[in-house]
Amino acid sequence: MLISSKGRAKLVDFGLASMVKSDAKTDKEFANAANPRSIDYAGLERATHVPRNDPRSDVFFVGCMLYHMLAGHPPLAETRDRIQRLNVSRYRDIPPISKYVRGLPTNVLSLINKATSFDPDKRYPNHDQLLLDLKAVTGAEGVLLDRRGNGEESEEGTSTQKKRGEIKHEGEGRTILLVDSRESMQKMLRKQLGDRGYRILVMTDAQRAVARLRDDPELVDCAVFCTAELGQEGLDGFNMISETPRMQRVPAILITERDQHQFASSAKLSNLQGMLQMPLKMRQLRAALLQLIRRKDEVQAG
Repeated sequence: MLISSKGRAKLVDFGLASMVKSDAKTDKEFANAANPRSIDYAGLERATHVPRNDPRSDVFFVGCMLYHMLAGHPPLAETRDRIQRLNVSRYRDIPPISKYVRGLPTNVLSLINKATSFDPDKRYPNHDQLLLDLKAVTGAEGVLLDRRGNGEESEEGTSTQKKRGEIKHEGEGRTILLVDSRESMQKMLRKQLGDRGYRILVMTDAQRAVARLRDDPELVDCAVFCTAELGQEGLDGFNMISETPRMQRVPAILITERDQHQFASSAKLSNLQGMLQMPLKMRQLRAALLQLIRRKDEVQAG
């Protein structure tokens, strides 16, 4: 699985798993197989005593990719030692994903656990069954704000508009509260979002920002809390939005840094309060703002 510069996943090297010698009997023979990238796949099938190219092996590694995407850590112990990569415990003793990320929906946890089960009989029998559960998860009301496909489309659309001399003012009449102590971020968002029609209010103190929103929940259309410098204060301010009944209908976005795993796992997310992680492109933030503001409008109209 390769990731393009635009963030699109590419599936490559079909058939490599079947290149392992069918007559290999020992770990050493498996380790000396023709292609090292086939070791994990063949090692799993050997450890679980299933025939080559069993569809449940595909399911297992799809589950591993989903685990890695959500947790930020691979489920299988990483090693360059090809003998160690064949160790049965590597496939059997996968840490629970809750070790790395908390608060995942029950249906997501069930999907990951079922797909990565060491016992092939407990996995999804084929990709059709896995796909059904995946569609159920992605179709549910959620808090995922950044979808690569949507981002690519919006980027292309923006490029076309620029060529035509048009600039989209999707933020016309909307007010955003930025809670961040960094002058560079304040300046950038004032410019980038201001050009799209948004009115930007800036506060550097998260507690004061929350107090303003508590006094007047209709003050802004969305609040953006950044934890790069504010740290725990920024997280606490964001969490107060969903914890306080008076503010629960205020759309809010928490922007964390890549290494702030604890903040990401401690964020209290909901249909109107979501999270993004750096590095972040402006089109992703714009898409997230539109998504949350649209949800708020739907709630008020409903």
